[in-house]
Amino acid sequence: MISVTDPTNPPNPPNRFWRSVVNLFLKVFGRLQWQAPEWTGWVWRQFLRARQFVTADLKRLAIAILVVVTIAAGITWYKARPRPHYVLFDVSEPVLTTYNENGVPTISPLTVTFEESAAPLANLNKRFTSGIAISPAFAGQWTWPNDKNLQFTPSSDWPIGATFTVKFAKKGFLARGVKLEHYDFDFKTQPFAAKVTESKFYQDPQNPMQKNLVATVSFTHPVDTSTFEDHISLTPAKDAEYLGLAPDSKHYTVLYDKLKLFAYIHSAALQMPRDDTSITLAIAKGIRAARGGNETGEKLQAVVVIPGRTSLRFDGAQMTLVDNARYEPEQVLLITSSSPVAEQSFTGMTSAYVLPVRSPNQPPEDKKPYNWTDESEIGSDILAKSQPLTLTYVASDGGEQTTHGFKFNGPVGRYVYLWVKDGVQGTGGYISGKPYTATVQVVPYPPALTFLGKGALLSLAGDKKVGYLARDVAR
Repeated sequence: MISVTDPTNPPNPPNRFWRSVVNLFLKVFGRLQWQAPEWTGWVWRQFLRARQFVTADLKRLAIAILVVVTIAAGITWYKARPRPHYVLFDVSEPVLTTYNENGVPTISPLTVTFEESAAPLANLNKRFTSGIAISPAFAGQWTWPNDKNLQFTPSSDWPIGATFTVKFAKKGFLARGVKLEHYDFDFKTQPFAAKVTESKFYQDPQNPMQKNLVATVSFTHPVDTSTFEDHISLTPAKDAEYLGLAPDSKHYTVLYDKLKLFAYIHSAALQMPRDDTSITLAIAKGIRAARGGNETGEKLQAVVVIPGRTSLRFDGAQMTLVDNARYEPEQVLLITSSSPVAEQSFTGMTSAYVLPVRSPNQPPEDKKPYNWTDESEIGSDILAKSQPLTLTYVASDGGEQTTHGFKFNGPVGRYVYLWVKDGVQGTGGYISGKPYTATVQVVPYPPALTFLGKGALLSLAGDKKVGYLARDVAR
């Protein structure tokens, strides 16, 4: 109960500060008063009656004391009672079955590891059937490989996602003197599961106009192919029907490895969109293994971006040194492209410049060479003061690739500005929609010492001299 009292008559605290605090509290909240609930008074009255009843007679009092002492003694004995020594054990559930290159399975056993020696010596390294049971019944062999490990090897592969119970006999199964706190345990076999391990856009290198979405799905057990294929869907982004994927058609094919542990999904041929467009690969829940067992409980999904016509990009400019056939180092500028580009597509589309040693924006007192690491600082005014640099494309064996090299000859330590124009034609109809610029610093030639010729270094005939090539090596 809360009552509000007159705040003009507060208690008298020992000092003025606390008196002011109390007065403020009483003015805001009033005086608080707590009243105990009725049940506490009832309990207290019952306690007084019981005490009066017991103490009124010495015999009753003695009995009450005896009961209290007996209960206390029982609790003390229970806590201090001698306890038997139990041997603990750990259960290692069977892991997934693996297969070699010929499809031969390796089935994992069930292993029970005891912390102490538990096997009867007469049963070591022998098969036995008495004293232990597995439920539901499953064909296999029980053995003690050693005195601490009990093993069950099934005759066939474990059922998928199943639960088993193993029970030990309390007498005769374990070595004499070995006691367990629990003589049974449950274990589970591996459930069926699926995972999208890879999903990407694929362009056929032999036929660049052939474009597909490809994805790989892995399974823990050989999959039921019919239920799996019925759960696949490919959904293009909104208003992207021009990709060639009709919503009401089965626009994909599925291939499998020989064990049905991997599925390879290939979409129908895709048209080239104007801009980057996404396709969602979805695998609905409910697929299962060919041998039955549980069904997958979650939907799998992967989003793949289909590049648009102007999606060709260049990146990763860097410099390296490559020795030619005469063991001479050559400077090579490397860039990467998002899709293959033929050598002839770079004709007239690349330019390079050796940038000035100093920047016009450097203060006069700064005499150090300028670090041209930000290509956005480089405009036509800087390029007018730069020295043009000749680039020679380094052809690859395949003719078309995504890593491109340009041979040049630049002064060591200076910065080179690279400019790749927009409009570079890639294979498959892609073009670069934006120019690419980058700066790289010319690295020094590393010291080298190379012996010339092959075979024996020093022949038994002739002038008996060894030819070698040295570069920046101190004598």
